[in-house]
Amino acid sequence: MQVRDLKKLRTLVAIQELSHRDIADAMGWRSHSYVSRLLRGEVRSVQGETALALAKLLGCPVDDLFLTKMDGNVDRSVRASRRSA
Repeated sequence: MQVRDLKKLRTLVAIQELSHRDIADAMGWRSHSYVSRLLRGEVRSVQGETALALAKLLGCPVDDLFLTKMDGNVDRSVRASRRSA
């Protein structure tokens, strides 16, 4: 899933006074470096399970923070099937 609103993500983390280590611990990760890269905008997408867990941790709907990332091939096949119908 692609990050929809990086600013909102950062704001929720700040409001709840969570450190990068706090988030990593809650997510079950060994290192906080992934969290740091995510909040700096260096990581633009995450796995669906990660997005759900992070949204739950921050107490907001997953759709507020993340977009479903569509595969370009799927998009092309949908357009092709519409043309043939």
